Amino acid sequence: MKKYLKKLCTLLTLVSVILAALFALMGAPWWLTGGTAFAGVVAFLLNSWLRKHFRTVTRPMTLQRDYRAGWLLIGGSTAVLTGSNTVVIAVATVLGIALVFAETNLAPSWGSLYPSVRNLPGAEVHRWIRTVSTAFILLSLLATLALFTVPAIGVLGAWIALTLNGAAALLAVGTTAYARRRKHPIQDAKWQSVANYAPQFIVYFSAPAGSAYQIKMWVPFLERVGLPWMIVLRERRYLREFSQLTDVPVVVASSLGSIDQVMTSSVRAVFYVNNSFKNSHAVRFADRTHVQLLHGDSDKVSSFSPVTAMYDRVFVAGAAGRDRYWRHGIAIPEEKFRIVGRPQVEGIQRAEQGPSHPPVVLYAPTWHGFQQDANFSSLPVGEIIVRTLMEAGCRVIFRAHPSSMRQTESVATIERIHELLAADTGTDHIFGQRAQSEVDLVDCMNASDALITDVSSVPGDYLFSDKPFITVKTLPEMDDEEFASEFPLVKASYVWDSERPEELFRLVEQMLSADPLAPKRSSMRSYYLGDFEAEGYAEHFLSAVRRVVAENEQSALAQ
Repeated sequence: MKKYLKKLCTLLTLVSVILAALFALMGAPWWLTGGTAFAGVVAFLLNSWLRKHFRTVTRPMTLQRDYRAGWLLIGGSTAVLTGSNTVVIAVATVLGIALVFAETNLAPSWGSLYPSVRNLPGAEVHRWIRTVSTAFILLSLLATLALFTVPAIGVLGAWIALTLNGAAALLAVGTTAYARRRKHPIQDAKWQSVANYAPQFIVYFSAPAGSAYQIKMWVPFLERVGLPWMIVLRERRYLREFSQLTDVPVVVASSLGSIDQVMTSSVRAVFYVNNSFKNSHAVRFADRTHVQLLHGDSDKVSSFSPVTAMYDRVFVAGAAGRDRYWRHGIAIPEEKFRIVGRPQVEGIQRAEQGPSHPPVVLYAPTWHGFQQDANFSSLPVGEIIVRTLMEAGCRVIFRAHPSSMRQTESVATIERIHELLAADTGTDHIFGQRAQSEVDLVDCMNASDALITDVSSVPGDYLFSDKPFITVKTLPEMDDEEFASEFPLVKASYVWDSERPEELFRLVEQMLSADPLAPKRSSMRSYYLGDFEAEGYAEHFLSAVRRVVAENEQSALAQ
């Protein structure tokens, strides 16, 4: 709903400029032209609020500048036609337009007062600059609307516009002068604060929008390591979200020079959760230990990328994570691997009894991926899966992958599945906000008796529960033998070929009753998740992190 409202606000802003211009050219009543502009201004402000731009310093200052300049020009033209004091009107209009187009120069300077760092003791952050930037925008918009009132109240409207734009100009001059004077001291304080904090390891993150989950899954466990650490972001988009996720410092280092600053002498290890091309900007520090964690352990291509070879250590959940590289010809020496378990599964409860009544089945499809060779999503046949589960008398938990929410076709399918589940009023299915936001994936797994998913990290995690699961085969070019060879985890899974819909009902009944694959799942669990006891399972990962840091420190002292 919010996404469509944002689009609607953007459209209304554009339409208001076009209609206001047409009304002005047609000589329409001033209230019609001004009212149209006012509606556009409201849409602009609502759009900025929905997108949370006013929580930043400079984002609203560069948003839809052409539209705002258009309103000023139309308002000024409308005012001039009244025959009022054209000099005052012209000065107010030109000054307003000049301020709008000066924003691209003002924004970086003002932004320096609110550096891209959170939770860092000693960092100089002037939070009041957000209020100043918001006031600047509002003064400009009010001045614009004042110009449209000139036909009604005469030259007073022009004087109001000139006064408001004059106040905005004074605010801009004073704030800019202060910002330029404080810019370098603030930056120096930021990097000095990083050095004083003395993190022993950092988590380095660069990723496109919608990828926050990649690091969120690791934060609760890294917080338990017991060593000072911080998150380093290459892009600012995640700053606010991550700073609310944890109390550890979150620092944006967008340039190569800033990477040099965060790599203080105290940093002994750098952890990565993906294979972003920007990771090489940090890996160049050869005296640190660089560790690849990834953000899921699966048989997908992303879990055996050749790029992983550039790291000093590769943490894998079990022997399967190591063998996966070798099986695909990725020559990474054995000494680089560390089998550490997958701490995220520690909250998954082991099955202690048979299915409940009615049985609860979790359907958790992966997303379509960035490349076709990484697209294993069963979501295109998701409606068939959900209908079959409902026919089998199951209670369904439907949890879509977060990245599926960014793809139009996937969103449409998700909405149709929601409609299917909502229509079945006799069963308390869990979907939508209840499944996506109110609980996490582990909660969904614990609430279920079985799982239907595809090639992803989800079935590997679910293996910890000892519960049965179905893997959807979405690759028609592969026969069953090839599929099992390429994705070995499916040997512990019931496999449904999405091109044979009539077989799904039988597989659902089989896994919920006889479940002949139970012994196979038990042996595969150790292979995929490490041969560790459930009690204290996550401690193996925590110890491995501490060990990496300690080994690097010892190596540095020996040199």
